[in-house]
Amino acid sequence: MKIQLYTLLIFTTSLVSCYSQNENIENLLIEKFPVKDSFIADGLWIFYPEIGNIRKIETEYFKLNNPNLELYQANLTNYLDEHISDSECVIIYDNNLKSIKLIPPLWYQGFNNELFKLFIGVEFKTESDKRNLAQEIQKIIIIGSNMHIDKIKSRKDKIEFNVNLNEHKNAWRSISLIFEKNKLINIKSMNPFDNSLESEVK
Repeated sequence: MKIQLYTLLIFTTSLVSCYSQNENIENLLIEKFPVKDSFIADGLWIFYPEIGNIRKIETEYFKLNNPNLELYQANLTNYLDEHISDSECVIIYDNNLKSIKLIPPLWYQGFNNELFKLFIGVEFKTESDKRNLAQEIQKIIIIGSNMHIDKIKSRKDKIEFNVNLNEHKNAWRSISLIFEKNKLINIKSMNPFDNSLESEVK
C-alpha cells in the first residue's frame, strides 16, 4: 500500500511540474508572439494559447551538450502576405535565463543552423548510440514540416539520409551527419538537385 501511494505521489508531482513548466512556456510565447488587432503580414508569427498545444520534446543526446536547455514544440500561426499557416514549431527554452527562442519549421526558412549547432560535439559510446543520436536529430528536423526521412545510410564516419516532402518521392534535402572519434563534428545540408551545399554547421 505504501509503495502504491509513493508511486502515485511521484506521478502526481511529475504532472504538476510538467503543467507548471508548460504554463511558463505559454506565458513567454504570449509575451514574445502576442495576438495583435492589426499588423502587416510580413512573416509575422503569432501564438494563440487556445491552439498552442505545448509539449516537451524528450531528448537524450541534446541534453548531453545543453543541460540548461530544453526543447518544446508548440503550434504558432504565420502570416505572410495573404498566406496564413498554422504550424508546429520547435521552442528552445533556457532554464537559466528563463527565455525562449523560436525555431520555425523547414518550410519557412530551411535547415536551422542555430538549433543543430547545439548537437555538435555530442559524444557517443557505441554504434547503437550513434544511430539513436541520428534518430533524435531526424525527429526534430521534420517537426511541423510535412516531410519524412528516407534512404538512411550508415557508415563508420557518416550517417546520410534524405528529407522528402510527404507527397513526393524525390529528396528535398540530403543531410549528412559526420563523426570523428565517437563525436558528432559536422552536419551538412545539400540540395540534391545540383548537389550544392545549402548549409553546414560544425
